[in-house]
Amino acid sequence: MSLLRKGIIASSGSLVCAVLGMTGNVMLSRTLLPEGMGRYQLPLTAGMLAMTILSLGVGQSNIFLLNRHRIPIQQIMINSLWFSATGSLLLIIFTPSLLTVFAGYFGVLPMWTKIILGIDASSLFCFYLLRPILIAGLQIRRDTVAQIAQRASICLLIAIGIVCGIITVPIALSITCIGDLLALGMVVYYLREHIQLSTKFAWKIFRQTLVYGLKIFAANFVYIVNTSIGLLLLRYLIANDFAMVGNYGRAAALSGFVMLVPTAVGPLLYAKWSDAQTDQRGGQVALAMRLHLVLAGIIIPVLALFAPWFVRILYGIEFMPAAEALHILAFGVGLRCLFNVCHNLLTSDGHAHFTAYIYGISVVITGFCTWWLVPHYGIRGPALADVIASSFVLICGIIIMKVKYGFCITNMFLPNISDIKHFRTAISSTRR
Repeated sequence: MSLLRKGIIASSGSLVCAVLGMTGNVMLSRTLLPEGMGRYQLPLTAGMLAMTILSLGVGQSNIFLLNRHRIPIQQIMINSLWFSATGSLLLIIFTPSLLTVFAGYFGVLPMWTKIILGIDASSLFCFYLLRPILIAGLQIRRDTVAQIAQRASICLLIAIGIVCGIITVPIALSITCIGDLLALGMVVYYLREHIQLSTKFAWKIFRQTLVYGLKIFAANFVYIVNTSIGLLLLRYLIANDFAMVGNYGRAAALSGFVMLVPTAVGPLLYAKWSDAQTDQRGGQVALAMRLHLVLAGIIIPVLALFAPWFVRILYGIEFMPAAEALHILAFGVGLRCLFNVCHNLLTSDGHAHFTAYIYGISVVITGFCTWWLVPHYGIRGPALADVIASSFVLICGIIIMKVKYGFCITNMFLPNISDIKHFRTAISSTRR
C-alpha cells in the first residue's frame, strides 16, 4: 500500500474521529453550557501537559529507532511497557495532588474525580507511548480503528448519560477516561504478538531512545504549551470566568478541524521519511505541502466566514462569543497546518530540536501577546496572539526547508497537475 493511500486511510479515519469527537463535545456543550465546559476542559488540559512532560518523547523516538536503527520491535515493546508502568504510577499520584493544590484555578472537584483524572492521564500516557509502535509498522487500519473506538464509546456514553439525566462535569470527565482506557486496551491487543516476557529491559537501548526522545519531547512540550497557553492565560487574566474559558475552548475545538489531515498523516510521514533517501523525501515533502495547502485553503475561509453559524448550530446561542475567536483562530491553525510538514521532516531526519527552538520562541510570543491583548480585546486576544505566533512559526519552517534542505519553495506551494493524478490513483486503489 502506497504512502498516499495510507495517508488517505489515516485522513479518513481522522475525519470520522473528528466528527465523533465533535458530536460528543456538542452534546456536552449543550448540557454543561459555557461554564461547565470551562470546568471540564481545564483539568483535561493540565493532564495532557503532565502526560507530555512525563513521556519525554519516548513514543515517537521508538519510531526512529525501529525504522532507522532497526532495533527489534520486541525489545522496544518491553522497554516501553516498563516505562509506561512507571509513568502511569507517577501520574495517578501527581494529578490528584496538582488539582488539589490549585483548586482555586481548576475549580472544586470531588476526590474520586481527581483520581479518575489521574487514571485518564496515565492511560493517555501509555496510549501515546505504544501507539507509535503501530505507526512505525505502518499499521494504519489498526491505529484508525483504535481511535474511532475511543471516540465512539465516549459519544455513546455521553448520549446515555444525557438520556438518564446524570451528566455533570465529574461524570463527563469519567466518561472521557473510559474511552481513553478502551483505546489503550485495543493498542495493547494489537501489539500482543510482540510482547515477549522473556525479553529483559535493555538500559543501553532505552538510553538511545531517551537521548533522541528528549529532542522530540522538547518539540512536543512547547507545541502543547503553544496551543493551550491562550486558554490557560485566559482563565488567569479573567478570574472566576469559566464561561469565557468554555467559549474559547469551543472556538479552538472548531478551528482544530483544519489540523485533521496533518494530525493524521504527520506520524505516517515521519515513519516513512525516517526510512527514505534524500531525493525521495524531496518529492514527498513537496507533495505533502501542496496537499496541506489546498486543504487548508478550503477549510480556513469556510470556518472564518461562517463562524457564527457553526457556533449557533453546533453549540447553541449560549456560546456565541466563541465566534469572535473562531473568526481569527481559523487563520492561525491553518498556518500551523502548513508548518506541520516541516516539523515531521525535521523529526524524521533527527533534528527535532529545531522544532523545539521554533515553538519555544512561539510560546514566548503567544504568552506575551495574550497577556497584552486580553485586557483590550477579551476573548479575541489569545486568538490574535495565536495568529501572530503561527505566522512566525511558518516563516521559520519555510526558511529551514529552503536553506537546510534546498527545497524549491515554488514547487511546494504552487499546485501541480500531477497531484490530481496521484490522488485519483490512490483513491481508486484504496476502494479495491
